Amino acid sequence: MYTRSELLDKASKKKDYKESDFTSLERKKPKPAEVPDASSISVNFSAPTFRADYTYDKASNNYKRNIGGKPHLDKESSKQLTSDVIVIMKIAWSAKASGHSVYGTLQGGEAQVFQDGTVYTGTWSKQSREDQIKLIKSDGTPLKLNPGRTWIEAMATGRRVCFN
Repeated sequence: MYTRSELLDKASKKKDYKESDFTSLERKKPKPAEVPDASSISVNFSAPTFRADYTYDKASNNYKRNIGGKPHLDKESSKQLTSDVIVIMKIAWSAKASGHSVYGTLQGGEAQVFQDGTVYTGTWSKQSREDQIKLIKSDGTPLKLNPGRTWIEAMATGRRVCFN
């Protein structure tokens, strides 16, 4: 699922929301790596049809997205989707006897952040449904993100993200 800020604003007005106590994730100034260590990323959620691949473009300092081995195109513009930041959150996953999936979106787990052609590792946490997600580096400081389009992808613990 993805959206744009103006569509969220429109939905807020329709619901007559007047205020918010939203706190953004911490941001930093973009700084492309001299030698990228994450130029190609493969996120295998389940079947190959749903595998997301990203290719880093140093000139624009963003990642071009493919899905199922093909460029992931915007339905309206037919342009390939890009992202300035990709956050992979490892979450607990299980299936009920009915076949429905159960996702662990609280507490926290491992996180990988891809930006500037580099991978940063840390953890994510969220203590309640109302809390903002926190991204923390291994030294305990906030893992700051570049401004711009940010994809946050939840992936079952135990699945691997491949990159080089």
